[in-house]
Amino acid sequence: MKPVRAVTLLELLIAIILFSTIAIGFYSIDSFSRNQVISSQNQAQVQNEASIALAHITKEVMRGIGSTVHLTDPTVEDRIPVKTDNVASDTALWVYVDVAADGVLAGDGKWGTAGADRWRVYRFRDAGAGIGDRYQLWYYPNYTDPSGPYEVIARNISAFSVATSQNYVSVTITACLDPSGSAYACGTMKNPQVTMSTKIKIPAVSLN
Repeated sequence: MKPVRAVTLLELLIAIILFSTIAIGFYSIDSFSRNQVISSQNQAQVQNEASIALAHITKEVMRGIGSTVHLTDPTVEDRIPVKTDNVASDTALWVYVDVAADGVLAGDGKWGTAGADRWRVYRFRDAGAGIGDRYQLWYYPNYTDPSGPYEVIARNISAFSVATSQNYVSVTITACLDPSGSAYACGTMKNPQVTMSTKIKIPAVSLN
């Protein structure tokens, strides 16, 4: 009979180590790829929140209109196209919009009436807001009071700042996947953060 060659314990251990090394290598590559895909998706999500909000604000600011004296009623208060007064202690951007697109203030000088020019407001709800309202950007298409009506145009917003200079308004928005940072701090791989800014020129409007 021919002798049968058996596998020694040393050879078995070497085979197990080689197989384990290869398996771990494949798992590491797969895990890294998955994390990169998830991170990219999260990054795109927060970037989308900020970019949509900035585009919305830019559109309305470009429709801003102002006047020192109303055309038909000099007793009507001045209209400043853009201002940064707070709304119920929340940071806000106000834009007096030329709804009629006629280049002049509304005929009756009163915003909020049908077809009239009006204040449109962007209000940032920060960490101090109610649980269901935190880290949101609210838009009031026809502002009358803080209760609304309003639309939520962006969520996951961790910071919102506005500055005006002559006929320009600068807006900066920071979005974070989890703005509270309860599990991971904003700006980490598992909780990406994006900051976007824009400088908008308020159009010159003729009142004649």
